[in-house]
Amino acid sequence: VDMGFREIIRPGAFDDSLAEGADVRALFNHDSSQVLGRTPDTLTLEANKRGLKYSAELPDTQAGRDVVTLVSRGDVRGSSFGFQVRGFEGEQWNDDYTERELLSVDLFDVSPVTFPAYPATESTLAIRCMQEWREAVRANLMALNRMRLTVAEAEARV
Repeated sequence: VDMGFREIIRPGAFDDSLAEGADVRALFNHDSSQVLGRTPDTLTLEANKRGLKYSAELPDTQAGRDVVTLVSRGDVRGSSFGFQVRGFEGEQWNDDYTERELLSVDLFDVSPVTFPAYPATESTLAIRCMQEWREAVRANLMALNRMRLTVAEAEARV
């Protein structure tokens, strides 16, 4: 996505927001009608030297299932975050306003997105693990149902 300028997220840009316990949502494509998680219960956030890492316990909703499918297939690969710069000290622009450095931001959402502003972001591994977990749960439920069926058949013969 061409924003008309280059943006650099400096280490520590998320620190104040996270330390203050920001109420952050995980959304699909920044759409507030497609909630995937929320801090502190179903969304965890961690600022590190590479940027911001997030992990959501995806809900068993249409949005959650859609995200699992789209990321697993590779249709959605990027990630993004919604924020507001913290005052005048929260950003620095170069002289011709072609480059902005984010120094401190208030974070309000993180999102797997179709068109990320930062191409180096990714939304893959955690969701792929979630899909594997859901498949294992389904397999276990199917095995449990087969056991119930076998027990029901055995009881019917008595």
